Order: sequence, then structure tokens, then C-alpha cells
Amino acid sequence: FYISVINSIPIGAMAVNSELVIASMNPAMERIFGVRAEDFLGLRVHDLFCAPFEQKYAQELIDKLQDVLITKDLLSIEIWLNKETGKYRYLTLVVSPLVSPQDIVMGLLLIFEDVTKLKHAEEERAKAMVAVVAEKERTAAIEAMVDGMLLVNMDGKVTSVNPAFEKMIGYKRSELLGINPFDTMLKLIKP
Repeated sequence: FYISVINSIPIGAMAVNSELVIASMNPAMERIFGVRAEDFLGLRVHDLFCAPFEQKYAQELIDKLQDVLITKDLLSIEIWLNKETGKYRYLTLVVSPLVSPQDIVMGLLLIFEDVTKLKHAEEERAKAMVAVVAEKERTAAIEAMVDGMLLVNMDGKVTSVNPAFEKMIGYKRSELLGINPFDTMLKLIKP
């Protein structure tokens, strides 16, 4: 039952012994790393980490796993996985020590969750927030100007008018937004 549960969850799960030799790997783990479990069972976890991670980064992960073996503390970190396409996938890694009733660490359970979509959504949200803040700052600067200012888009339509321009030309913002300003200006200028 336990093996069926582990194999059916959509989160990568891998068990390693106290020597960091891979004892089991679920199908989600195979999908995340793009490997077959039978190719890695009985090998050290370092062999699995070498391909998708830079050597230095792989060694840092191994060092963290060895720390968990010693401290018996739960580890939760965010890591990135370099795919052959050059695109990165972001993973959350949770490492839990597997401790016997005699308080001996028998191995580790590694749980990998692919959070790439969430990470990209956060990045897009951050970009959007920066754009919103920039737009608000730009709007505030235009509104505060003593000189009249009118912004026109590529279609020749008014997108923004500051109060100084309204006062200067005698038209309200609502009358100018979305119109072609040159038509209105020609009406104001004597032939």
C-alpha cells in the first residue's frame, strides 16, 4: 500500500540509504529528472545530480544531504534544474531523515516538487507590479507638471492629458481622451 501511494503521487519521491545510495524512486521523480529509475537504483545520488546540476551545485546539494544525515534536521530548499534545452525548472526539495526506533538515521526521503509554473507566474506578477509602479510614477510626474502635456499613442489617439494642458486649451480630459488631437487643435487655431 505504501509503495502504491508513493508511486501515485505527482510529487517526485526518492529514498536513499545512509551512504546516499538510491534505494527507490517514484514515477514522478523519473519525469522530473527525465530518467528511468532502474538506471539509477543502487547508484549514489551524486550520479543522478551530476547531469542536471552544475558540478559545484551538485556537490553543494550532496553536502546538504550529508548534513541532514548528521543533524537529523528537516531540510527545505528551492533549487533549479538545468534541462538540456537550456531552460531551467524550479524545484522545491524537502529532505527528511529516515530514523529507526533506536534513533539511528537509516537514510533520507527526498521530495521534489516542480514549482516552475508558480515561479514563472511570480516573475510575471513582479514584472507587472514594476510596470504598474512605473506607470503610476509617470502619471504622477505628468500630472504635476506646470507645462501642458498631451500623450498620443501610435494610432494618433490621446491617451493622457495633464491638468495644465486642460487649462491651456480649455477642453476637459474626458473630451480629449481617445480623439485625434490634431483635428481638435485645427479647430482652435484661426486659419
